[in-house]
Amino acid sequence: MFVGLFAGLLALSVIAQDDEFRVSVVVDGLGPTVMYYLTDAGGTVNDYGIKTVKDGRLDFSHSMNDVGYLVIMFNPSTSVFVPAVPGEYAVLGGNIDNCSIDGSPIYKAYGEAMAGLRPLIDASQHFDFKKDYKQEIEGKSSEEVYDLYQAKWRALSRAVSDAALAYIKQHHDQEVSMMLMNQLGDISDLEQVEDAEVLDGRMYPYFVERNVQVDETGFSNPLINKLAPDFTLYDVNGTPLSLSSLRGKWVLLNFWGATCGNAVSQFPDLKELYSKYKDQIEILGVGEDDEDVWKNAVISTYALPWKNVNGFYNEESDTPSSLYNVTGYPTYFLITPSGKVVMMSHSVQDAKYIFELLFD
Repeated sequence: MFVGLFAGLLALSVIAQDDEFRVSVVVDGLGPTVMYYLTDAGGTVNDYGIKTVKDGRLDFSHSMNDVGYLVIMFNPSTSVFVPAVPGEYAVLGGNIDNCSIDGSPIYKAYGEAMAGLRPLIDASQHFDFKKDYKQEIEGKSSEEVYDLYQAKWRALSRAVSDAALAYIKQHHDQEVSMMLMNQLGDISDLEQVEDAEVLDGRMYPYFVERNVQVDETGFSNPLINKLAPDFTLYDVNGTPLSLSSLRGKWVLLNFWGATCGNAVSQFPDLKELYSKYKDQIEILGVGEDDEDVWKNAVISTYALPWKNVNGFYNEESDTPSSLYNVTGYPTYFLITPSGKVVMMSHSVQDAKYIFELLFD
């Protein structure tokens, strides 16, 4: 692995153009391809696609006008999220389940900072809720169990934010501190960062966008913990179907497009999920393609067994994707039996984890 990282650093040692962000991926366990997304600081996708892995490694670069984020999906259930900085290069090593980060000085510092946070992040993501809180969840409804899980998870996430904030305060004169903005989950955290010496530099968009996110939503999407916006669309038989008609079960709302490789690649996992939990859940797929393309995808190409409606653009009304602020596929929303949105995700694995938690 050391040899691989060293080779990656040598490959990227040429001085990058001022607007070029370079990446070298030398991660154990890479498949033949990876999916990537390059976004701006606010999360809007600027570029995406599929990259081919050659001889177990991947090198590519992007021209960027400002800082943003790179998301590399090694497979439908495993991805890595890295701040993207023009004029810098990052080297991803380790394995797909535990990536290390190295590269130019700012990425070396970022990798070290994230390694320090990793135990806390892992604790927030992998705690044994059902074992640790067995007595507390006994006799509770699935919604009550989920609410308790969220409360415990938030406490563990708070520990991550506190550690990130402590790092930022200690390194207030270093740009790497601004790369940890995404670990902060409360507006009061950001108020404590406002005296950072590098705040007005090239990392400023991270601060601005995180400020907007936590000011509006705290930890998540604006719809979280609110009643799911209702809509009515037509299924493959031309019958109107409303979201609210599915009340009483957990609903996994899936926005997808037939030409999105990442969306359709998750259908096998989604089918497995539906087969296992269809007595407790409903899946409602909202395809956003021309009707013939959508219908052929649902019935013939992918044979999707759950409920599906067509959300293709209609000038006479708002689309569900605009109601839910969907910016890419797939996007999932988890809705409780009483109709409250409790999760937004881009991976079916997140829903799988919650359903295993509630029903297994």
